[in-house]
Amino acid sequence: MENTDKLINWLKESSYHFHKTKAFAKKVRDYKNGDQLDESIKNILANRGQPEQYENNIAKHNNAIIGFKNERAVEIHVLGRQQQDKTSANMLNALLRATFQHSSYEEQSEAMDDELTIEGIAVAELRVTGSKSYDKWGREHKNVETYHIPSSEIFLDPFSKAKDYNKDARYIHRCFWADVEDLQGIGFDEKKLEKLSTYNYLSHSVADDLYTDEVNRKRILLCYTWYREKIGNEDTYKWVFWSENTILAQGKSPYNFKGFPYVVEFLNRDFSGEIKYWGLYRDVMPLQDHINYAKLRLQNMLGSNKTLINRGSLIDEDIESFNEEWSLDNAVVMVEDINGIKDVKQNIQIQQILNIIIDGRNQINELLNANKEIMGTANNRMSAVAQEQRVQTSLVGLSHFIKKADRLQKKVAKRMIDLFCQYYDSERVINIVDEDYANEYITMNQTRLNQNGGYELELAEDGTLTPSEDNKIKVGEYDLIFEIREKSKTSQTERLKQNIELLKILERTNPALVSQVVPFILKDSEAPSARKIQQIIESQKQNPQESLRMEEVRLEMLHKQSQTNLNNAKAKALGDRINLDLKKAWSSNKVALENVKAKQQKNMTDSIRRIM
Repeated sequence: MENTDKLINWLKESSYHFHKTKAFAKKVRDYKNGDQLDESIKNILANRGQPEQYENNIAKHNNAIIGFKNERAVEIHVLGRQQQDKTSANMLNALLRATFQHSSYEEQSEAMDDELTIEGIAVAELRVTGSKSYDKWGREHKNVETYHIPSSEIFLDPFSKAKDYNKDARYIHRCFWADVEDLQGIGFDEKKLEKLSTYNYLSHSVADDLYTDEVNRKRILLCYTWYREKIGNEDTYKWVFWSENTILAQGKSPYNFKGFPYVVEFLNRDFSGEIKYWGLYRDVMPLQDHINYAKLRLQNMLGSNKTLINRGSLIDEDIESFNEEWSLDNAVVMVEDINGIKDVKQNIQIQQILNIIIDGRNQINELLNANKEIMGTANNRMSAVAQEQRVQTSLVGLSHFIKKADRLQKKVAKRMIDLFCQYYDSERVINIVDEDYANEYITMNQTRLNQNGGYELELAEDGTLTPSEDNKIKVGEYDLIFEIREKSKTSQTERLKQNIELLKILERTNPALVSQVVPFILKDSEAPSARKIQQIIESQKQNPQESLRMEEVRLEMLHKQSQTNLNNAKAKALGDRINLDLKKAWSSNKVALENVKAKQQKNMTDSIRRIM
């Protein structure tokens, strides 16, 4: 591109069509941040001496929704369509897991989810960066990173109609303020940078930057544009950095995929309307204003009095002095006629305003389909299953947002895989979790050895010799299936308890069914050993004769054990009988001996009596 005329016209075109959309998105963001009152209302409150007051339902609901989304962590799982795709799919799963679990990606993902709910759009940019570490062949290990781009910096093609913005969009702009010193470190021409000024040449589209002194710090408005250009029958994608009328750098897309290195997802979209995209709270805004105005009026009514006074009831008809003294908390006021003064109560109006506020809150909850369980404010005693059912009921209204957020992550994963295949050409060790949830380490792009122990080489397209490699990522257009899995399930513990109780009942009522029910319970378990037990059960089913023989051996051992137990019981009973007989004989002998002694004593006593 020779000059920036076309780029500026594109940006003006986008700004014209999306001006109201961006203004509305900024208003919703301001409401979420607490700036909900107009300047006129603020001035009235300041003149009254009344403090500003608002009820931030948007922040309350949005924090709960984002918090629930973060707790409902999901992972992208890649499946191979064919058997030969299994190795590549396992490596891709390991790379995706390592990338998604990185703390920097989690921060970027939370920011994208927040913008998806508030502004109704989320934009992610994927970049390939070097790690400054190399393999034994001198190839640098590269990383794929995801960055959240604020929607206020993005200008889109208003005539794009495809669900996927990359399919038919002509361009995408990113405009932001940057320090000249930072741009010099990137590698831009310093002479071109010196000619640029801090003037906002896009004031109709981009907000002004903080006023800075060019002597101490020079900041310029930089635009980074990707655009699609038709060359023959093929689409060519190009990029350009520009500012004012100066093109700083430009070139063709270095990526193998067709499209922009951006992923754009809309929550709600209607490019034919004035508001072309919006978040969750477009219909909440009027209700929020209604609640705020009602609360301000209520606060004013609680701090004011209405009094009816007959003429002649006040001393010297001094109403101002009476009002000042009457409004005090501890007041003693002298009047001419107390019967001519009537204090008008506003209880009915206050109750009506309270009903308006409560009704507004209920309408907001119904619009967002939010209950206390998903808001985290429920304090009732329910089982885990009942609580999860309540949460799932509330998720009906949020299913659209959940699906859009998952779709955004899925698009990011697809674009990441494209970059993995292109740039991950170095030899590196990655950790793979196999089907049994065991850790396995595999070397990606592992150099192949020949029979002599040396490295095998092959002729590359450019005529150079390169090492032959195994475990390379090769993905075709239809080789992979993407699915989204939840990392954890809230009712897992509750279901496990129910399954255990079911097994206990079957053991007492019908033990034969236990062996048939156990495989289903194992499928529902997330324990790492569950899959191993399933394999043992399956192997027994595949070898029925061996299983029958093992069962016969087990029954024979049980029979012998029972016979041994029976013999032991009989021996014990016989021993107990002998002991009992011995005790009886000893008792009989002792009784007979005592009888003999008693008889002798009696005979002796009788003899003594005869003598005397």
